[in-house]
Amino acid sequence: MSEITLNQLRNTLERSHWKVLDELPGDDYRFSGFWKIARPDNSSPLTIAFNGLDDMETYPMEKSYGFELVEHPEISAYMGKHTTKSWPKELQAFIEKLNEIQT
Repeated sequence: MSEITLNQLRNTLERSHWKVLDELPGDDYRFSGFWKIARPDNSSPLTIAFNGLDDMETYPMEKSYGFELVEHPEISAYMGKHTTKSWPKELQAFIEKLNEIQT
């Protein structure tokens, strides 16, 4: 993952009527960091956890390799390089599943 990929995620969330409320540090183990998200009226709050577990350290956010919803861990995406063909599909599938959640 890179800053470009993070920006693509943020921009896609915003175009899909989600906003990032807060960016929180990771847990120094499994997660690089967390984004608290919600609808523009602050409804439907959810948390995106960025996967960063490595053998000896936790990757920083810009090197995390995937993310999942804390409240629905089955809704996740793998974040390869932003130049790969799979990333846009992963991002789109994540957004579609996110938008289907009834909170």
